[in-house]
Amino acid sequence: MKTIKLSLILPGLALALGMASAAKAALVIHYSFNGNSAGALAGGTTIDNLVGADGTFTSGLAGGSGTIVASGVPGGFGGNALRLTPNADGDEVGNAPHILTGFTAAAAGITGSASYTAMAWVNFANATGDNMIFGSNDGGTDALHHGSRNGNEHSGHWGDDIGPDQGVFINTLPGTWHHVAYTNDSATFAQSLYFDGVLVSGPGAAGATGSMNINAPLAIGTSRNGGSFSGMLDEVRVYNTLLTQSEIQAAMNVVPEPATATLAGVLGLAGLMLRRRRPAH
Repeated sequence: MKTIKLSLILPGLALALGMASAAKAALVIHYSFNGNSAGALAGGTTIDNLVGADGTFTSGLAGGSGTIVASGVPGGFGGNALRLTPNADGDEVGNAPHILTGFTAAAAGITGSASYTAMAWVNFANATGDNMIFGSNDGGTDALHHGSRNGNEHSGHWGDDIGPDQGVFINTLPGTWHHVAYTNDSATFAQSLYFDGVLVSGPGAAGATGSMNINAPLAIGTSRNGGSFSGMLDEVRVYNTLLTQSEIQAAMNVVPEPATATLAGVLGLAGLMLRRRRPAH
């Protein structure tokens, strides 16, 4: 039987493990909502961040709610999703149900001068006003606002926006699940918008960084300027690096985390190779 030297396997295994570790380190926030039981969320409930400090659910005004529901993401992520329903469209900051991440925008790397990728599977409930996925719960400052505006995908750091108010009309198709991603390039300060893994706008607003307060608390499901969120979210992720289009497509489709999948595949391959080294009886 042909043998394969372990000395040839181990360097490759070490390299793959290093790549997996690097990929994992780039992920700052990952909410899958599978750590919460189905049903209504009470204010103060912990939202599990699979890669770091956990978030906290804020209930907002009476009449608004956050509910853990079965995920309807196509392709089989399965598990849970988060439904947010504000008391009224246009509620914002502490008045809207949202997740307080425990990060500032700067700590998460989401600023107009940093490279990052923020993404989520999303099912917008309507096309009314601002439905912001990533924003700030600080009502006294200019805020990050990534989500939808009047039913169209929108991205901005307060003053360098890409969206319908800038002549960019990308229909978010409320009532159905879609993957959205927002990126920023630190080299050019240019933003890009992706919809279902397809680049639909950008890089744009190059040379501008916006005037947002990067030290404001980062929130999921609200932003200043009337930015509540109405709909469902799943697989909310923030990477502190600029992902390529192919990497965004991989992240929107891969279960589990790409780093974990890589590790499992490599370990399985190593085990197979080791078994093949044994002489036949």
